[in-house]
Amino acid sequence: MNFRDSLNRTMNLYEINNTELGEWAGIAAREISLYRRNKKGINDTTLYKLFSALPSEAKAYCVALMLIEEGKVQLQTDPSLKKGAESIHA
Repeated sequence: MNFRDSLNRTMNLYEINNTELGEWAGIAAREISLYRRNKKGINDTTLYKLFSALPSEAKAYCVALMLIEEGKVQLQTDPSLKKGAESIHA
């Protein structure tokens, strides 16, 4: 999974909106929105700022989603977590 898709899933799961992430990362919410909708690319510095601004648990989830494609981890639905949440298993 690429970073854009992973970021979208992570933000949806952790209920982080573009405005919040923008404030944390120092990036305009509109720029994040355009990137998330695949209307605009971002440079490495902006990508780093977005990733770095995520809360720790969200960062781990985002990375795990990208590793799934490589077969390094699995996601499993966990009924003890909130609706729609998944747990990460190495």
